[in-house]
Amino acid sequence: MAATLARAGAATLSDARSKTAGRKQELMIRLRDSLAGQDADPELVAALDGAIAAFDRARSEHRNVLSHIYGFTVGRDDDGAYLPGVAHVTSDGRDLTVAETPAQLLTIAHEIEEAIDPLDAAREAVAAAFPRP
Repeated sequence: MAATLARAGAATLSDARSKTAGRKQELMIRLRDSLAGQDADPELVAALDGAIAAFDRARSEHRNVLSHIYGFTVGRDDDGAYLPGVAHVTSDGRDLTVAETPAQLLTIAHEIEEAIDPLDAAREAVAAAFPRP
């Protein structure tokens, strides 16, 4: 997302990289709105829309949770080995289990990876619309 913002001139690369995920998303929304207001190529605007939606989902559903997880013991398997789990503390102080099996963590990872293609499509669309001199 930082490279996309920098290529479009919405921020310098250094500035974009230093922003939190939420601020990057806000900048991307402003970029999309600005381009839409200038009657930019609808495919460019659609690519930015897709990137914003994918990033928002990955950020809100997973990234913020995974940034604050801690490990705990879920129980023991049939051989007596400990079974790991991960949880995080919600903003209101509750412990919330995130995953109790490696398969659940893998599912979360795959859901985060789903944001890659829309973000890449937006980066390519911006690169085409804003060629380097």
